[in-house]
Amino acid sequence: MNGTLDFGRLAEAGQSLIEIIRARAASPAFLIELLALAATAVLASWVAPRLVRFIRQQASTARPRPVVSGVIEVVASVAMPILWLLFLRLAVESAARPGCR
Repeated sequence: MNGTLDFGRLAEAGQSLIEIIRARAASPAFLIELLALAATAVLASWVAPRLVRFIRQQASTARPRPVVSGVIEVVASVAMPILWLLFLRLAVESAARPGCR
């Protein structure tokens, strides 16, 4: 090897990688995983605004404090991704249970 790039071997490696990805994407397990990703994203995007609204309602009944409103804004900005991760974790844990396979 003289330091040059062998495009033939690179193309072969790329082609075999594409075939591996195609085979994996057509498997039922991949489709179930994709469905779980989509379902948990939809669930998190539905729950997050309701959770933030509930937290804001609870905070509005208390005496106003700048720190609390700052924390609420932080929670509001990360509620959807945090809930999505939580729901994904629950999906993984429930799929790993002995009776699920």
